[in-house]
Amino acid sequence: MFVRLGSILLTGMLFSFQPNALVAQSTETTATWNFTEARQFDFWIGAWDVNLRMIQPDNSWKDSVKSKVEIYPILDGKAILELWDSSSIKGFSLRYYDTQKKKWVLYLNWPSNSRSSSVGSLEGNFRHGRGEFFSRNGNRISRYTFCDITPNSLRWDDAFSIDGGKTWTNNWIMEFSRTAPIPIWPRGDSAHTWSGGGRCTGEPFDRIGSLVGQWQGEFSSVGKAKVPAELRFYRILGGCTVIRFLEVPIGDGDKKFRQFELLTWNAAKQKLQSLQLDNQIDKPADLLNGNIDGNSLKFLANTDVNGKKLSRRHHWIFNDDGSLQIESALKSGDNDWKTTLSGRFVKKEQTEPEGDQAINQTCPRSGKPVSADSLTTYRGHTVGFCNTHCRDDFAANILDRPKDRSFFDKIIDKKEKN
Repeated sequence: MFVRLGSILLTGMLFSFQPNALVAQSTETTATWNFTEARQFDFWIGAWDVNLRMIQPDNSWKDSVKSKVEIYPILDGKAILELWDSSSIKGFSLRYYDTQKKKWVLYLNWPSNSRSSSVGSLEGNFRHGRGEFFSRNGNRISRYTFCDITPNSLRWDDAFSIDGGKTWTNNWIMEFSRTAPIPIWPRGDSAHTWSGGGRCTGEPFDRIGSLVGQWQGEFSSVGKAKVPAELRFYRILGGCTVIRFLEVPIGDGDKKFRQFELLTWNAAKQKLQSLQLDNQIDKPADLLNGNIDGNSLKFLANTDVNGKKLSRRHHWIFNDDGSLQIESALKSGDNDWKTTLSGRFVKKEQTEPEGDQAINQTCPRSGKPVSADSLTTYRGHTVGFCNTHCRDDFAANILDRPKDRSFFDKIIDKKEKN
């Protein structure tokens, strides 16, 4: 499915690493992923305003939440990343076309105000311009639907059934209105849905959060020489989760191995969760559970492949010198573990002025000079207030502070235009 917006044909855009930021480039998807099924979600790429409607006890619908959503293509066009933000609800989803299942696979994480939740999943397909995606929990079937798709609007709704799909009940309807064809990735360490943080707190989230930033080092795999690599971690979901991008050159050309990862603490299960997906064809996503073991984050997953047990482990080791060691290994049946990938990385100091310097010199509310201890992030830029109270009020209620947003929007729009 291709959607033309003015003179821009959204056949996928490519994320690539620059010295201090992950940026979106308006370029064609790599040939590997330039086939029809893998491009069916490209209509969603961009920035959107969302009107969330909720069912009421009398079966009427009420406009309940206004949200801002940014949708990014990642991994050379293999996957679509969603970051959904409002003052009360924040959410993440990752979706890609599984070439083995011949279905779209969706992974989601929508934390509450005080803790993160399990990473859930759905599967489905598009048919006649309508996408339907399903999951099952006991006798309950959940369905997410995308329909009424135009270049600048679309509708999403949920439904559930407890009688095998004979009847369905709806709870939510989301009405999307496009605000930009391409979302702008932030230059700092905090992506859309961060909004000042403080949503999930405690030692596990602090440990995950310590990864945020840019890391440089090298990887080595079995039988191959060491190669330079970059890692980039971003805060999302108000501090409940970080996302990570890895890039490793392949061979002598411009080809890159790219990998995406989500790291979170599942408070309900008291487990770490790692969702990983790379840009390789026929390679599905991995969802691993783990725990904190001293100075390490340890993840493990067990699967059956052609009747044989295959185990995968993935370790993040925080060294005393401040470096980060990464080790991955496989084990088949009762055989010994075999290291498949290892690397050592050092965090790079942030040198971009936009990461620690407000784009505005005066407070949008008082007109007084911006205070260095009263900064937050908006639309991927650092913005400032004259005191921490106003900053915290804005960060917690961005969608309900139109005067502040208008003040910053004018500066940002002029800055991006130039």
